[in-house]
Amino acid sequence: MKNPLLVSITIILAALLMACQPEEKLTDKAEIQEIPNSKNGLVLTSTKQSYHTSDSELSATIINEGTDEVMLGTYLFVQKKVDGVWYEFPYKQEFFDEPANTLAHNESADYELDVSLLQHKLTPGEYRFIVQWDGPAAPFEVTKN
Repeated sequence: MKNPLLVSITIILAALLMACQPEEKLTDKAEIQEIPNSKNGLVLTSTKQSYHTSDSELSATIINEGTDEVMLGTYLFVQKKVDGVWYEFPYKQEFFDEPANTLAHNESADYELDVSLLQHKLTPGEYRFIVQWDGPAAPFEVTKN
């Protein structure tokens, strides 16, 4: 019969190793690493500069400071910086039937994101919102409660 102490130590070490694993495994690098918060007349800002891991909602506002009307999607996308590299922070659902929003000169739109729609839980770190692939980004951080 195996030594009960050895079995107990093995189980404890396995549990500790599993607890030290990161909660998310991000693999898709963002195509564009450096994105300003103002681009092509659009300005994107996070409602809060810092969120907590327990927050259930994230939000941002986009303003069209350009002279032309623009069409935007209705979803906020999230990216996370890991070891100096931005990665896509995916939704549980991969594809969206996304209606377009029209934003006239000097109009703004508010975006809200229910974090339960994200594939991973928020962990402390540096994040940014993206409204569309070629639009501006809004940085924010997530901290532990």
